[in-house]
Amino acid sequence: MPRLASRKAGVSMSPGCCGDPPWNCLIWPWVGENYRALPERRRLFVLGESMYRPETESGPYDPGTLIWLIRATLCGEWRPRRNFYQRVHYVLTGQPWCNMAGADRQAFWDRIAFYNYVQWPVPGGPGCRPDERMWTESGQHFQEVFSRLTPGGVVVLGHELWCRLCAAGFGLICEPGVCQVAAAGHQCRAVFVYTRRGMVWHFPTDR
Repeated sequence: MPRLASRKAGVSMSPGCCGDPPWNCLIWPWVGENYRALPERRRLFVLGESMYRPETESGPYDPGTLIWLIRATLCGEWRPRRNFYQRVHYVLTGQPWCNMAGADRQAFWDRIAFYNYVQWPVPGGPGCRPDERMWTESGQHFQEVFSRLTPGGVVVLGHELWCRLCAAGFGLICEPGVCQVAAAGHQCRAVFVYTRRGMVWHFPTDR
């Protein structure tokens, strides 16, 4: 759940990856440039929880905010002391951000999709939680994004999000930490991870 820094000019907020038509969700997903070209079983969809906004601000974010944050992280324009997207990169690859060449970082993000389930910025900072309305009203947007991205696997960032996903009827738990996510006619395997722990995601090759 990153806190948004002031945006600077020069980094596009357009959803213009992969020729995707406009999204109905409030904050557009990141869709890597090569994501659509991958076989369905190799498409990785990373699901975060939400974003923060300072309590002194109000209203929704620009729909392209998430796209801007990831692009600005990749080009080095957005460099907070603790960058959430660099931590996600480490959790999924096991490689510290500073140890990878810029081209390798870009190649990784070009192959995945990323989306925050909660579509409203949460007032405050770490430790502040989305309210029940935010959780409830975000479900319809998740269905749209999930069904249009048709991933082969989902990584859910955080235990509460995992529990909420299952409680909303999108997840059938098969075993601890693993489930089938299903929405709007599409389903695939999902796992949950803590963003403080490193792991390397391997897609099943026999599906």
